[in-house]
Amino acid sequence: MLAVLAIDVTGDGDADLVRVAFAELLRARVPGLPDLPVRLGGSGVTLTLPGLLAPSQVYDLAGAVAAEAGPLVVAGRLIGMTASIGVAVSDTLPVEELVRRATVAMHEARRYAPRTSWAIWRESFDHHESLADAA
Repeated sequence: MLAVLAIDVTGDGDADLVRVAFAELLRARVPGLPDLPVRLGGSGVTLTLPGLLAPSQVYDLAGAVAAEAGPLVVAGRLIGMTASIGVAVSDTLPVEELVRRATVAMHEARRYAPRTSWAIWRESFDHHESLADAA
């Protein structure tokens, strides 16, 4: 089973300090992070997690990362941070489709922030995205 997490991180103050704080959070939470495929871009991170036994593993990880993405002390400064996380899981879909789905779910989580900080891709999310594209 393969899973993808698409994560958008925002925070108060220095963007570099926010990224450092988030990287530390991921290192503490994601086993084997240095060996996993990771794509960085702007304020976002995409993690590909192969070899899952059950979807609940990635759901637990997304929930833990979202719960810990809050005010952190970095370099002696308190940094406010939030993360919007999208999750997509499949046994059969190619990684490119999972990245797309996780990104759509991340946008959905961002729509409902701060009430929701992570979302699992659902087919209905694609409908929301096409409505946003049409506007």
